[in-house]
Amino acid sequence: MSDRLTALKMFQAVASKGSFAAAADSLQTSRASVTRALHQLEQWLNTRLILRTTRSIEITAAGKRLLQESEEILGRIECLEQALTEERQTVQGELRVSLPIGLSPYLFSRLPEFTRRHPQLRLKLDFDDQYIDLINDSFDIAVRIAQLSDTGVYARKLCDFHDVLVASPEYIERCGKPESVKDLSSHQFILDTNHPRQDALLFVIDGEMKHVEINGSIILSQANCVIDAVHAGLGIASLPSFFVREAIQQGSLLPLQLDCPGQSYPLSALFPDREFIPQKTRVFIDFLVEIFSQ
Repeated sequence: MSDRLTALKMFQAVASKGSFAAAADSLQTSRASVTRALHQLEQWLNTRLILRTTRSIEITAAGKRLLQESEEILGRIECLEQALTEERQTVQGELRVSLPIGLSPYLFSRLPEFTRRHPQLRLKLDFDDQYIDLINDSFDIAVRIAQLSDTGVYARKLCDFHDVLVASPEYIERCGKPESVKDLSSHQFILDTNHPRQDALLFVIDGEMKHVEINGSIILSQANCVIDAVHAGLGIASLPSFFVREAIQQGSLLPLQLDCPGQSYPLSALFPDREFIPQKTRVFIDFLVEIFSQ
């Protein structure tokens, strides 16, 4: 298709300039290239477009019709190319982003600054912990917490984090505060299906990575619900540090100062194309890098 479009542009140039040599000069190519393209175009259409003499050229009736039609076709293509280029280079339109549910409080507290910077961008945020297909599900960006394998998409790591054990002041007052990993067996946990193992947490004990079994009568599938359950005093939970950072600073949740969990997780922004990244996608990823680097 690109060869035919090139041939059409060369045909237009020959018709407007009145000669193959002048057309070649205007297109900054060789006369042989123009002659070859016009010959190929006539072969594709199975009709004569230009009658050539030693001194001049004459556009045939078929050529005049093609010239009229091609001007409209090429004009539309040029407008489309310009529109797509402007769309890719400007921050406007709609940006579809898939994010983990538990990220909403952290993100919402920082979004006002981003929306002030880019008032013409409309964010469509889908909070879901389930796997999504960036291309087939028509997302521009997906933010995920996981060790990433070769998924066929590109990733930009935002940060690494550890889980933090937290409980409400009411729970600590009622059930006491565990002082060591061994004490955890006597406490109630809110189990999270997003963890690789719901019934155990990974700790570094005596220099080795070990799973420590935990008990819980409540199992939840969304990080926001886990946080709500912890606030309600239903038990201890292991949650990503940035999910609970502000609650800890405000004193509504208390961190349990035990041996640090041994497993870290990367938080990454996934996107489907590295070569042609729209500006709206680029600025949102930069914004995510900015807020998580803090």
